[in-house]
Amino acid sequence: MAHRNYSQYANKPKITSWLEITEEISDSELSSIYDKIRLSYVIDTATTYELDILGAIVVLPRTYESLVDFDTIGFGSLNVQFGNSWQFLSGSGNISIELSDTIYRTLIKAKIAKNNSDGTVDSILDSIKFIIPDNQATIIDNNDMSFNISFQNPLSDIQKVLIDKFDIIPTPQGVEFAGYTD
Repeated sequence: MAHRNYSQYANKPKITSWLEITEEISDSELSSIYDKIRLSYVIDTATTYELDILGAIVVLPRTYESLVDFDTIGFGSLNVQFGNSWQFLSGSGNISIELSDTIYRTLIKAKIAKNNSDGTVDSILDSIKFIIPDNQATIIDNNDMSFNISFQNPLSDIQKVLIDKFDIIPTPQGVEFAGYTD
């Protein structure tokens, strides 16, 4: 850095020593800080806190909310004359769960792949390979503006839920993802 010194300051010891100090700092401390920053955004090795930051960057909340219908049978009073009776209750409610690091990591990868996909068959296959790296996929064109995906190996239960509930497969505009077989 001392070689970048202006000619009018070439013989000034303070500016020369200052420029040499910044060179020493950049060689040691700044390179380790740079490595920490660079490695903190590796999705496969990110910690929970780093995944939360990555999720905020790709606009993907960590909590999953869903409407759940439920049917229950309970023991209660229906104002009958002799004792209590069984009653059937039904209803619905919202649930909110925080996603595990494994699922959240896969969803972040899926969101990145979906955002970078251009909708071609090759791009969809690349996205699937990025999301589910341990399985070979084939796209089947149904010739009715829809497509299916056939996986060579069976999918795990988590992978099935992610495909079914989270819309992680990139699809071209006006084309329907009709499902998958494994």
